[in-house]
Amino acid sequence: MKAYQVKIEIKNSHPPIWRRCVIPSNFTFSQLSVVLNMIMGWSGSHLSDYEFRKQRISISEEKEDADFIWGGYQQFQSQDTYLRDFIEGEEWFTYTYDFGDQWEHRITLEKVVIDYDKPYPCVLKYKGNCPPEDCGGIDGYYTVLQSNNTEEQLEDNTIDYNMDDVNEELEETCFLRPEKVEKRDEQSIYRDFDNGTLGLFSKISHKKRSHQPRCASKTLDQLVKFLEKESWTETLRGQNTLEENLRQYDKESLKCIADDKKIIIKSHDTKEGIVQKIIKVMMNPKVIETYLLCMKDDEVRNVQKAAVKKTLFVNMKEDDFPVLYAGAYAAYADGWGIAIPVEITNRLNQMYTQTFVQRRIRCCWLLDCMKVATVLYGIVPIRILMTLFNQHKKYRTTSNALIEEIKKIPQDIFPFVLEGTTIYTIMAGIDDDVLLNAQDDKPFYIPSIKEIEDLSCSYIPDSPYIRNLEHCFLQVFHYPEDGLLDLVSHIYTMSLYDDSLKTMLDFLEEEGIILTDDTGLEVLTRALVDLSNHTRKLVNRGFMPVELSNYHMNDKNSSPHPSNIIYVNDWKHGK
Repeated sequence: MKAYQVKIEIKNSHPPIWRRCVIPSNFTFSQLSVVLNMIMGWSGSHLSDYEFRKQRISISEEKEDADFIWGGYQQFQSQDTYLRDFIEGEEWFTYTYDFGDQWEHRITLEKVVIDYDKPYPCVLKYKGNCPPEDCGGIDGYYTVLQSNNTEEQLEDNTIDYNMDDVNEELEETCFLRPEKVEKRDEQSIYRDFDNGTLGLFSKISHKKRSHQPRCASKTLDQLVKFLEKESWTETLRGQNTLEENLRQYDKESLKCIADDKKIIIKSHDTKEGIVQKIIKVMMNPKVIETYLLCMKDDEVRNVQKAAVKKTLFVNMKEDDFPVLYAGAYAAYADGWGIAIPVEITNRLNQMYTQTFVQRRIRCCWLLDCMKVATVLYGIVPIRILMTLFNQHKKYRTTSNALIEEIKKIPQDIFPFVLEGTTIYTIMAGIDDDVLLNAQDDKPFYIPSIKEIEDLSCSYIPDSPYIRNLEHCFLQVFHYPEDGLLDLVSHIYTMSLYDDSLKTMLDFLEEEGIILTDDTGLEVLTRALVDLSNHTRKLVNRGFMPVELSNYHMNDKNSSPHPSNIIYVNDWKHGK
């Protein structure tokens, strides 16, 4: 029997919480949800969905969303869509459990098993206990752990994982039953389990998956029919309005948009009622203006192109409209492009004066400074942000004026908390008090204008140490090139957070990088050490360990600080 060996990892868990398991290929995604919840330790009492980013596929239990395209993703229904349909189309996909806590799991396909001999899923290996449900997601989980100091309190907030018990439960409840095709959704399977009807139906459905989606509205349905007959180069129709765009979302998605915009939604609100509440806020001219002011030159030009084309979709991607996409003003449809509401193009055209251009450039510079400051420091005093901002002499400001400008930045573009004269950013696994204690009274590294511009465009700096690590993975360990960016990004983040080399090597081993000889270990260790010593770390307030060491060597009046410099020989000998 064909099956898939996968690794399931809770995103942003640190150290990683993961399970390696084998799952039969002919499971529906509803069946898969039941199995994943059992494997990870979830109760199954919350909603869930799947996302295949490369294929632009979204899969959920929601019947009203099935088989249409919106937001750039083709939607399918879990109970009649099979794992085998999509899993081999990309390296990994995302499973999200509990839309409130937002537990995101990265499910990586490690290998295809042709002759799997068990009629049920099986866990092979694991790391980490189960977090409790309804604790606020991964950030809330770490907050709970950091606030509980005693061993007894820590045990109360984790669930011990027993792989043997889980495998026994999988064998008893999730065995394959070939007598009929599975048509149950996730909750129906759970109800049958409770009533004593165990097993998962596995007769193969010969129904072919249609790759032509059924659209959510008459407008989009007409567009599909048109695209089947005509070429894309023809003009389709005038632009959508924001109201037409919003109506394509399901109720849960609309609630998420409302939550991002601090709009109060009541339990009795209908979908149409939520749409109207969102429109009332988003169509406010001052609100639209705050988003337009945050757009960089490229996005402005792209909106202007959309206005000229006057079509339902512009042949671009969500990355071409980062601000409008984050603010839910733009929606992406794979193969068609971006839908830009006519109100946005009209408003930009009305506002586009020299004064507006200068205000927009100033706002974008402030955003760049905030992004870089939060990456370098984590916790940013306004006086330090003002130092970065005032390097541009024509943008000089006072702390009070800067605070007022910061308050106007939409949270869905750049999430932050402003308390008094300090900006706090939300980082998974980082406790503010712990970070401040580690930073102590270290100085703040002040990047140049050029560094701010470069770092604001790319989270990972273009450095010889990054390139050396990439070369090491490709040439020494033959790591697949299409997964290299994600791997290096994860390692860079660990270095930014000042993780130990042992933690990095443990992570790499989990990713399949096996050190079979001393030469490979030596090369990889040196690459990781070089990267760590030349990373601008949060605990050093943006200083590299080598810079901080030199700083204190040259400043005799400064108090001594640990430089965090790692020496290869010291590490090898356990010092």
